[in-house]
Amino acid sequence: MRKNISNLSKKKTDLASTKSHGEGAGQFISTKSVSWRYQFVQIEEQVTKNPPVLLIHGTGGTLETWNALVDEFTKRKKGKLLIFDLPGHGGSKCKESEGVSTLSEIAREISELLILLQIREVDMAVGHSAGTAIAMEINLQKLIIVNKIIGINPSLVPPPVHFNLALFPFFSPILTSKTAISLITTAMQKTSLVDLLIDSTGSELSSKQKQSYKNIFKNESHILGAIKFMADTDLKSLLKKSKDISCPLTLIAGEKDKWVNIESLKKTLKEFLPKSYFIKLSGGHLLNETHPKAIAEIIFEHLRLK
Repeated sequence: MRKNISNLSKKKTDLASTKSHGEGAGQFISTKSVSWRYQFVQIEEQVTKNPPVLLIHGTGGTLETWNALVDEFTKRKKGKLLIFDLPGHGGSKCKESEGVSTLSEIAREISELLILLQIREVDMAVGHSAGTAIAMEINLQKLIIVNKIIGINPSLVPPPVHFNLALFPFFSPILTSKTAISLITTAMQKTSLVDLLIDSTGSELSSKQKQSYKNIFKNESHILGAIKFMADTDLKSLLKKSKDISCPLTLIAGEKDKWVNIESLKKTLKEFLPKSYFIKLSGGHLLNETHPKAIAEIIFEHLRLK
């Protein structure tokens, strides 16, 4: 296994396999506390020393939520991407019963994963939703060099009241017992709850993308991981120390996003991240899936490709 890892950053991934990556795809590797499902996707026609781009999904997502964006990189035949399921999500399993669920814990484990893969620097960390907060925490911990951060629909503000009223009964942090998780999983499969979740984002997904989420939420451990992550995310502490972030920060928001209110986000950025660059796009909370071309264009404007 070690030998395979040492050659990973030098291996050129076949473009056909890159295009066909999807549900269930990926390799597995373990850090101290997490067994990771990940993909290292090298799309460059020639092997270069360019640092990779790190893609970090949000609460309840998996590496498949980046499929549309990976396709955009493939069209350009440029870039190297490292994608993975967050701890407790998809195929990434926590080794301890208490799990890895706080921002600082997750950021540290991701840094350890990168070090294990012989990656000490990323040209850019692209986070979706809560993935943005994780990218910020990785930069603050300084175990890995992060040259730039792009946050897509960054969840740096609390969800709106209507979200809590409609969905909190199903995703309450107190509902983490095996029986409760089993009931939620059953509800996900036998009711329109997944459709309700998707509709609440203000995003219009394809039938294939919707089915991917329905498949994801058949996994009890995935639902538990998402709930624990929501419960243990401390945005106030992150924002208080955000002045120490040492790289440029670009934040992209969807004007139809029903989860991250743009006006609330602007106020937060003005107070805590006044030097960040703000971009507004049409679309809802799942811009990485509904507007991959626009997101890719922004990323490529910031990439340091040689």
